[in-house]
Amino acid sequence: MTEQMEQLWSRYLAAGGAADATAFGVWLIREQPRLSPAGKPAAAVPPKVAPSPQQLTGILIARLHRLFALAGKPTLRAAGLSGSDDLTLLATLLFMGRSTKSELLRQCLLESAAGSLLLKRLRTDSLLREEANPDDGRSSFVVLTPKGHALLLAALKALAGPADPLAVLDAAERAQLSALLDKIDAAQSPLHQLRPLKDLLGPRG
Repeated sequence: MTEQMEQLWSRYLAAGGAADATAFGVWLIREQPRLSPAGKPAAAVPPKVAPSPQQLTGILIARLHRLFALAGKPTLRAAGLSGSDDLTLLATLLFMGRSTKSELLRQCLLESAAGSLLLKRLRTDSLLREEANPDDGRSSFVVLTPKGHALLLAALKALAGPADPLAVLDAAERAQLSALLDKIDAAQSPLHQLRPLKDLLGPRG
């Protein structure tokens, strides 16, 4: 008997099997799905675990972030924007009025290298322009151009059309969702030295 078969025989006896070759053969056939090709026990499959409500909420938010980006991509491209980062930056700038480049990228949660390339592309597309900072000659402000302003408003209007993922919610549900998201944003933004979105927006009717 090979070492491999000796190990299986020992497992069979430890499981209460009778010292009988026929019974051992039947046990091998029954246990085969749980044995690897080498005759060793296959790796156990971790049991399914139901996430807690808090965990499920985090998973849903991460999933919906991607689904919203996927749903909005055709609309944004039709409007002349490359993706959600374009929309986020232009919309944030609309709320802020004007901003230094570093502050704008920080508020948009964009890394410096990627954000600088994005700003450069939007300037090349005449959606943004720079103007001198009268208080600091070493920096400049970024502002929307009329073209960028018009394109952004058109994109926001298109996103609120029939393909809007929030179309499944009625007005009351949208208001409730907005209030809950505002509450989370107001709690989280200061932890990262950011201004909550409602502060950037100002009073809303």
